[in-house]
Amino acid sequence: MKKFLLLISLIMQSYCLSAQGTYLPPVRSTSAADKGNRFFTGGNLGLQFGSTTAIDVSPLLGYRVTNDFSVGVGATYMYFHYKNSFYDYTNDVYGGSVFARYNILENIFLHSEFESLSVKAYYSYTEYIRKQVNALYLGGGLRQMIGDYSSLNLMILYDVMHDNQYSPYSEPLVIRIGFDIGL
Repeated sequence: MKKFLLLISLIMQSYCLSAQGTYLPPVRSTSAADKGNRFFTGGNLGLQFGSTTAIDVSPLLGYRVTNDFSVGVGATYMYFHYKNSFYDYTNDVYGGSVFARYNILENIFLHSEFESLSVKAYYSYTEYIRKQVNALYLGGGLRQMIGDYSSLNLMILYDVMHDNQYSPYSEPLVIRIGFDIGL
């Protein structure tokens, strides 16, 4: 089943390569000055403090292949710390991802992403090893344009390969808020 869903994601990504749209400012020019408008950066930042401390820093770098289709890579670092009178838990999670995004309407897009994270997995209270946890997110989102090449994004993604035992996310449904900033 996982191989089938991965195949569907790859087919969707390759199908989207042939699509063109026209609502964004043109990026079809081959001049050196206009190629810079195709690249964007951004990502997500999450913070939580209290009895549980969680910090998530996830920058990305993307490229607009067409006006409607973009691809990119991302890095992720998450720090978790939970402490009460009986338990003290700390975990550093890090890894990377590749993604594809297709704009179906001006403010609505489809998103697929493969992410691989290294997670600390405990054998006992004092011994641990690192486990590689893979995820395949499929979903979509809304975006609010901020200028010609930047946007605020809200995504709802579902991890079709969710690992209940080692995933840093307790549920397969993930909600993200982030930015894309044109370079």
